[in-house]
Amino acid sequence: MRKKPASNRTKNLPSISSLKELLNFLLTNFGEKNRWEFWVTPEELCDIVERYADILQVQWDVHPCGLSEDMTYVTLFNKGKAGENTALNGLFPFPTETEAKQFCYDQRANLEYLFGQLEDLWGIQGRFATNFNGKSLSNSVDDKYYTREHDIEAFDLWPRICRRCGALGISLSCES
Repeated sequence: MRKKPASNRTKNLPSISSLKELLNFLLTNFGEKNRWEFWVTPEELCDIVERYADILQVQWDVHPCGLSEDMTYVTLFNKGKAGENTALNGLFPFPTETEAKQFCYDQRANLEYLFGQLEDLWGIQGRFATNFNGKSLSNSVDDKYYTREHDIEAFDLWPRICRRCGALGISLSCES
């Protein structure tokens, strides 16, 4: 169980009929001044995925990348159209708390136009980034890479996030 809605930002989600419409909404309402990048909390992501469960296919995966050895990816596809997607990454550890802060400092210097503090946008807790980040460009996933093995049901996202937080030792409001 979790608090619903997760925030005022997900309290009255509009009617949306495609992933493209959803991405435009997220960039406008969950993004910063640049409008090509957005951040959502895990709870907000679940609100969004559950609200649009009828139009979204959700995939869950955890694997290393250049930023972390243990990155969580939630990729959203239009149901029945695997070539269109947006991948959100988050819920991951940095090697140390100092490196988490340094990453945010370095990114802030490169993105002077951001209104918010990156530590808040990423949801930094110690050495962990708890929030998810998405971008206006879709990930390089298309039909030849799309695989159903990572598909999950929309309402299974929150339990997976809670299990992941428990495994990483992240404090999040997960209740049994």
